[in-house]
Amino acid sequence: MVDIVLSVTLESAGDSSATEALSSLVAGLDAKSLRLSPATVKAGRKRSTVTDAEELAAAITALPDSDFSIAFESDPNAFFDGVAGAARASLNLGFAGESPLPRDGTVSGIAAALADTARSGTVGVGAYSGLSIRNLDFARARPPRDYLVAGQTGLIDVVNLKAGGADDAAAQVFGTVDLPPGVERTVAEDIAVVDWSADAALDDAEKLAERLALRDRWLVEHAVGRAAEGWHDSGDAIVDPVDARPEDGLTLYSPSMGVGYVAIHSAASADERKQALAAAAKLREQGKTATGAQLGELVLVADTREAAVALRSEAAASGLNRVVYASDEHMLDPFPEGSWVEAPEREA
Repeated sequence: MVDIVLSVTLESAGDSSATEALSSLVAGLDAKSLRLSPATVKAGRKRSTVTDAEELAAAITALPDSDFSIAFESDPNAFFDGVAGAARASLNLGFAGESPLPRDGTVSGIAAALADTARSGTVGVGAYSGLSIRNLDFARARPPRDYLVAGQTGLIDVVNLKAGGADDAAAQVFGTVDLPPGVERTVAEDIAVVDWSADAALDDAEKLAERLALRDRWLVEHAVGRAAEGWHDSGDAIVDPVDARPEDGLTLYSPSMGVGYVAIHSAASADERKQALAAAAKLREQGKTATGAQLGELVLVADTREAAVALRSEAAASGLNRVVYASDEHMLDPFPEGSWVEAPEREA
């Protein structure tokens, strides 16, 4: 079951505060469709529980001019912290995981409500709002990106094209660049609403994964994000042999991680490679180094990416499932865990 979160950022304009606009927006969403996760609203020493959009809107409206928070049971990342009457308010709405949102009147309704709020003239929409899917695996491009103006798994993106700032160029992509077939966009009053859900029902995990993969490829193609930490520009994951040192029978050993590394040179003969793999497999099976130190994992290190790819099946046959390669600055893993769009075969 996927988790669904609506992220909203509003900024005050005119006489209305952002929290007042937030309350109005929540109240305007169909409570029967929303199926909010139960939430706890805290303000000072007062605490109350809300179970639907109407109750949440009322709770926000009744808040005193003081710090408060809203926490949803469905997702620790669904929360709000702020000050009642503030000029800026952000909220992640968490939905009940056991009742997926129906598409009719919800996906399009949320997008329309956000856009209408932004165009009302009484409140502004922040740089980014949207409907996101959590806990859903999908094939991502490598290296994975941290998006500059958008959520990582947005099903609906609501982008303020005039928000400005360092990421303004990335924001413009949502309003101007051609979208893939089946993706809908409306732009009015400098607010771009991009709906990636197309004909996907919100309880169809396979279809939703396809739409998120499509969105990821489009964002990467148009340089909206930057490579996530821990990844090389080539698309391979960076491996950090923490506190590694030479060890008998191993090229390197990381005592803090319990990981051993054995270098296999591409110039080695077939017999030399076979012997090295057998020795490494024996150490891995014993679970200890030659000096008796704990060995939880054994990693083979090739000297090029091409050699690592070629070595992988032979290593697996020996029960060794981790093969990386050495580059100028790092060890790199061409086979990182996860669902990925296939990285091209290339030299390091």
